[in-house]
Amino acid sequence: MKKILFVTMLAAIVLSANSCRTLNSAALNPKMKNEKLLPPLTPVLDMESFGFIFGITQTYVSSPGFTTMTMTAYSNPVLNDINVIFRRDVSENICAGLLGNKGTIRCRAIVGVQEAGGIGWLVASGLTFFIPNLLGMPIWNIESELQVEAAIFDVNNILIGQYISDSHCQKTYAAAYWGYFQPDRKNVRDIFTTCMEDIKRRIANDYDRLNDALK
Repeated sequence: MKKILFVTMLAAIVLSANSCRTLNSAALNPKMKNEKLLPPLTPVLDMESFGFIFGITQTYVSSPGFTTMTMTAYSNPVLNDINVIFRRDVSENICAGLLGNKGTIRCRAIVGVQEAGGIGWLVASGLTFFIPNLLGMPIWNIESELQVEAAIFDVNNILIGQYISDSHCQKTYAAAYWGYFQPDRKNVRDIFTTCMEDIKRRIANDYDRLNDALK
């Protein structure tokens, strides 16, 4: 009997996961493009700042001296998504490509949080053998918030522009038929793209000064 219940629960989880909506790869190709493009800039993403929010960090203690060092797992798919969006935004929507470097644009996370919710749904799902989930009841949800900063430096590494986005948040559900099996990646793709839209607007408003400084 226990084996039958276990198989039923496992099958329900698999069916629910397989019936979730897939992530839209088009979200990695931001569409908003500035009317006037800056000279080529090298994109530099502060992976550590995003890693503390969305990635996996591990702390090591070396001896003697007990030196503590924290390392971010850069292979995390959420961080990879951020990197892809940022590089494409810089090369296609902010600058006229990446060749012929005239400076650097660096992006970092200022504040942010990512939290899992819906524990009650998860408990209810287990108690009902995940049957309601086959009908669309959420299994869990992820809520994410992010604010980013982009700084532009000329070829002499002199800061010529610094821009901060608004803070954006989003909640995404894991649910059969209408939710996502990877709600964390869905959130991050959407809110980072929106933060970058804020950054692009601010850069566009400062275009003439930036363009002159990068010549």
